Amino acid sequence: MTVRERGALPKTTVLVVDDDLAVRELAAKIVAALGLEVLTAADGEAALALVREHGPAIGCVVLDLSMPGLGGKETLLELWRMHPELPVIVSSGHNEAEALESLPGQGRIDYLQKPFSAAALEARVRAALER
Repeated sequence: MTVRERGALPKTTVLVVDDDLAVRELAAKIVAALGLEVLTAADGEAALALVREHGPAIGCVVLDLSMPGLGGKETLLELWRMHPELPVIVSSGHNEAEALESLPGQGRIDYLQKPFSAAALEARVRAALER
């Protein structure tokens, strides 16, 4: 069964935010294979600039928690200030409990453990977009 045979996703854009170029490129490739548009950012500041530019066209964000500069938590808070209903998938190499313990809105956040598989990322993106 191919990715597209699993059920059509809404036409939207996914923003992938990660300071690790290899992770960012891999995630972007996986998301693009779902038939979705992809934007990428290497840090929180760049991510927020893209959200300001593209606004409601962004349907979901995959956000690394550990980044230099504006970190994941601060970026998350600003994303939700700008777009309160924006689905966010938090990605981290820490275990889920550690990664999410200091984050607000835990019931609204999907978690993606690093390193992740294509299937795991696809499942999280699908869940976020189908909500």
